[in-house]
Amino acid sequence: MDRSPGFRKGVLLALSHSLARTPSRKLISRTKKEDHMAQPTPAIYTVQPGDSLFAIAQRFYGDGNQWHRIYDYCNKQVIGQDPNLIRPGEVLYIPPIVPLKTCTVTSPRLRARAAPNTQSAILDTFPQGTVLTFFEVRQGENVDGNSNWGHSDQGYYFWLGGTDHPNG
Repeated sequence: MDRSPGFRKGVLLALSHSLARTPSRKLISRTKKEDHMAQPTPAIYTVQPGDSLFAIAQRFYGDGNQWHRIYDYCNKQVIGQDPNLIRPGEVLYIPPIVPLKTCTVTSPRLRARAAPNTQSAILDTFPQGTVLTFFEVRQGENVDGNSNWGHSDQGYYFWLGGTDHPNG
């Protein structure tokens, strides 16, 4: 059995990077993994010449009319005000198929760290009462060493892929 820090037998939780710098954030305090998860982490896609959000949604979801999910998820800052104007080379985050959930930080504070140890850089701090949006990750998924993942003092891993955090 792999015991490396990034290999978790318990629940892994992920912070939606679209909310990482908004005032309304919240932590997930779930302790059970749900087995029905299909796509545990957001996909990263680099826009190619001739792409449109409709075509990208068709590729990832099988339904081009779901383009707004990609735009609204966390890509507005990259794309800008006009969702019809995407440029080759832009990196987009494709939201997971599974629904996002919310919960509240119940401890006095939650610190998301760059690695699973107390000496690593603090990427963000969430005060008690903060609402975070999240999704769970497959049990046993190795996220150690991936700069898109943060780690809390409480032992949770958080997806921080699109946030404006110090290590990104």
